[in-house]
Amino acid sequence: MKIILVAFFSIFYTIKVNSQQKKSSFCRCEIKGIKSLNKQTDQKIILNSSYSDKKINLKLINNSSDTIYLFKSYFDDDITPSKYIYRYNKQNNTVNISFLPLIPYLYTKYSDRIILQDRIIKDYQTVYDFYKIPPLNEYSFSINTVDLMHQKDYIEDFDVYKFKRDEKIQNLELSRKTDFKIQLAYYQNVNTICNYKAYYFDPLNFNENAKKFKILESDLNIK
Repeated sequence: MKIILVAFFSIFYTIKVNSQQKKSSFCRCEIKGIKSLNKQTDQKIILNSSYSDKKINLKLINNSSDTIYLFKSYFDDDITPSKYIYRYNKQNNTVNISFLPLIPYLYTKYSDRIILQDRIIKDYQTVYDFYKIPPLNEYSFSINTVDLMHQKDYIEDFDVYKFKRDEKIQNLELSRKTDFKIQLAYYQNVNTICNYKAYYFDPLNFNENAKKFKILESDLNIK
């Protein structure tokens, strides 16, 4: 019996450690990018994308005079398969592969609970984190996805700025051909968001700043 209990707790600990290793850290704000431009030509943040082998390959170019903070909390490999990432917009017949923040389910710390599925919409399972990209820098990276060539199950798209905890999500199954688009979010200032005290003691100001993200979009060619 003792051996069984030891084995059980060993497995439990291993699962917990592996789960924690997959998760982003709160506001680590890792600096990314290489300087690719000698001077600013226009105030633009440019996103280029391609798709191959269940990966979205991205190049973000910060052609501006300001540092930007790319929201990256949903880039973790255990989050990218979630149905909440793949949202169908009926108006333009487009699947938005959306990594935009769902603010009611973003926190400044994790709980000790282990969630193995859809932690993107669970309490204290996702924290704010960003890639810090300096001016005149570009950053190339990839995000793992589901198989977009054969994916049929999606949810109906919604306005992330108005998203609430009790939002009713409609599941969809698509058999017809659609266009694909990736959506990323970036902030120009994360001082308030990265202040965990503001989350608890000044929640109105915190949430107001959390909604000040800008959206980057790029069409994806899925063949």
